[in-house]
Amino acid sequence: MISKIAQLEALLYVAGDSGIPTNNLCDLMQVEHAALRELAKQLADKLSKNPDSGLQVLYINHSYKLTTRPEVSELVSNFFQKDVTKTLSQSA
Repeated sequence: MISKIAQLEALLYVAGDSGIPTNNLCDLMQVEHAALRELAKQLADKLSKNPDSGLQVLYINHSYKLTTRPEVSELVSNFFQKDVTKTLSQSA
């Protein structure tokens, strides 16, 4: 069975920029608020200690979200500024 930390990570990933309100996460994961706070802390610690991760967990306005770390901000910014139409084939 998949761990609660993996469940949280997956939910935050699919939620995208919006994040997920704490109450919704508790309902989805069937955990109490205190347990969710601990799981989010563990996930945040896991991501921050991994030098091969460009992600972080943020808690903003009673919602959790998975975002990119500041260390990769320039790379991410360059990605969004790139003209992606130049790399698409004619069939696209």
